[in-house]
Amino acid sequence: MLQSRTSHVDYHDAGADLQAGAELQAGAELQQNTKLMVAVRSGRISSVQNLLDEGANVNMVGFEGRTPLIQTAAYGHVRLAALLLTHKADAHARDIEGVTALAVAAANGHATDEFVSLLTQKGVNIDVRTNTGMTPLILAVANGFGDTARTLIAKGSDINASGHDGITALMAAALQGHGKIATMLLELDADIDAEFGSDGSTALTLADTHGHHDIVAMLEAARARARAVTKRREKRKLRRRRRGKATTNIDESPHYVDPSPKPPQPQVGRDEETTCVVCMDEDREVSHMCYPCGHLCVCAICARHFDAGRCPTCRAEVVHTMAVYRV
Repeated sequence: MLQSRTSHVDYHDAGADLQAGAELQAGAELQQNTKLMVAVRSGRISSVQNLLDEGANVNMVGFEGRTPLIQTAAYGHVRLAALLLTHKADAHARDIEGVTALAVAAANGHATDEFVSLLTQKGVNIDVRTNTGMTPLILAVANGFGDTARTLIAKGSDINASGHDGITALMAAALQGHGKIATMLLELDADIDAEFGSDGSTALTLADTHGHHDIVAMLEAARARARAVTKRREKRKLRRRRRGKATTNIDESPHYVDPSPKPPQPQVGRDEETTCVVCMDEDREVSHMCYPCGHLCVCAICARHFDAGRCPTCRAEVVHTMAVYRV
């Protein structure tokens, strides 16, 4: 009789072999991805290219959730970022703190025009926020990178955006003592009166609390100028309404010159000219006329600044000012 001979298979050993093979493959991938991250940090484009060609994961997640693109942004490697994006790197990826490649680049002063364009062309929001609501602009300002801040604003970043705690870019500059950046932000129309917190703190109070007295002086002067300009504009609008002129056809720019002829005699007898239109000080008598336009609109102190300048009322050229005595 023939006996059937069936070879015995140890399935336990086979499973162990398969698991060992999978671990070896996973280990090889991990080693490859680790090499990719090392190459990214050093900025070696050729090495990164080779590793990607060999199958390294362009969107691998490393320490604290950072991807190769986020790591590249931290070092400002623009060409390397372009290479990773070409290999479908996720431009929207975030680390464990919700920080994107754009935010990392801004926080480290690497958000150049070219770098920002690479990411925004992939649909990244210029004001993409971290988990705490910070925008790339606020991060750049807080770390003292004025050029980066200017680039982001030029690219459309909201200069008055605030984090979840209410901090704006101007407040961050005041808090950290970055006077030049604060000045730049004010020139670009940052809101000097924006408030945060239950106590209504502003950029000025933050600067004062942290002892940045130069910034306090600058902010106080800027606020005074802004209020003076607003008051002066209101005065001008009132004056035009009283004269029966339509305000819609008047250019509000500081270089506007009224083309209508002006008689070279004092324009007296109107209530709106009892206060100097420059300093708005009601205790100073309007005593000087601008020649040749004839507008009697400034006090003796302010008149010193208008020789060879422009009339503050009509913006016509002023040859000189002359005192006018009322009887």
